Amino acid sequence: MKALKVLGWIIVPYVMIFAFWKKIGVAGKIFGTTWATLVALMVIGNMVGEKAADKQVTAPVVSVAASATPSVIEAKKEEASPTPTPKPATPTPVPTPKPTPKNKESISKEEFDAIKTGMTYDEVSKIIGGPGEVLSESGTKGGTGLDIHTVMYMYKGEGSLGANSNMMFQNEKLINKAQIGLK
Repeated sequence: MKALKVLGWIIVPYVMIFAFWKKIGVAGKIFGTTWATLVALMVIGNMVGEKAADKQVTAPVVSVAASATPSVIEAKKEEASPTPTPKPATPTPVPTPKPTPKNKESISKEEFDAIKTGMTYDEVSKIIGGPGEVLSESGTKGGTGLDIHTVMYMYKGEGSLGANSNMMFQNEKLINKAQIGLK
């Protein structure tokens, strides 16, 4: 029964204060009233905060353009548009420039982006400028079926502390690449 009373004071103090008003002393009444007020304010604050978060605030976009005379600047207000800009029907592919290797054994983000699945290990090594560290290897070179030669290489990265890239090759062809922290 004591546990229920304590739980009642913690969860619903504004009910408990009225239920036990005659039985509690002055200090209990002050503490109970203070606690009930705090809980009520927290509940009201949450309700108001949720209503404010539900409303979307959109600010107008202001663009500034120079007129015929440089001393006059005109400001236009445009309403922010929630609809995305339509994309062109036929995108033109942009060729990826191959970075020049720096003859080192670390990889940059630019080099990582230039490496594509299907490349051979030799092609990847030329882009990076050196061999990677073998993390795991299984199967036999030239193997087939369940005996496919699979090698995972790790390259130390240029960028933040711990930056690196892992690349997995099967039968000398890149099948998977991943990076973290490259710059």
